[in-house]
Amino acid sequence: MLLLLVMIPFLTSFLIRAYAWFIILRQNGVLNSILEASRIIPTIFPHRIELLYTPVAVVIALVYAYLPFMICQSMAAWRNSMSRCSKQQLIWEQGRLERAGA
Repeated sequence: MLLLLVMIPFLTSFLIRAYAWFIILRQNGVLNSILEASRIIPTIFPHRIELLYTPVAVVIALVYAYLPFMICQSMAAWRNSMSRCSKQQLIWEQGRLERAGA
């Protein structure tokens, strides 16, 4: 189930996802609108935040783009280690039973 949830964004085009981040992070975008509606911009920040074309925006986009690859690799390694652990436990229990019977 987790793998399916991770892979669903890959069904959409990378260009569409990149453009969505452009809409969210621009000066008149969704993020600034939410901050204005919650009154964070007039009280904490004197004007709208310019996040587009900044290092923060690059990090957000790169993490969003490469996170599914990291999750897939981690899940594969975890499944491999779990199968090894179960095999090792089975071998250990068989050896213990043989020693107890001898």
